[in-house]
Amino acid sequence: MSFSEKFTHLINEAYSTNSNAVGIASEAFVSLAKLDHIAFKLNGYKEIFAKSGKQLADHTSCRLGKWLASTGKEDLGKIKAS
Repeated sequence: MSFSEKFTHLINEAYSTNSNAVGIASEAFVSLAKLDHIAFKLNGYKEIFAKSGKQLADHTSCRLGKWLASTGKEDLGKIKAS
């Protein structure tokens, strides 16, 4: 295998590794958003049953809400719902 072929192979592997890392980061974010949502709901139920009258955080306070208001809006805001 020539140097050029080896270098091309290295570049392709680097692109593949980057793609895998982006996919893993996306999956990790989705998992964290799901956990945040579960915690948000649990806190809501806890306060409802405690009848404390405590002011609860709204849906924009969690990680998913913040993402939807910023990066998510930029990335997905132009997509029309079907």
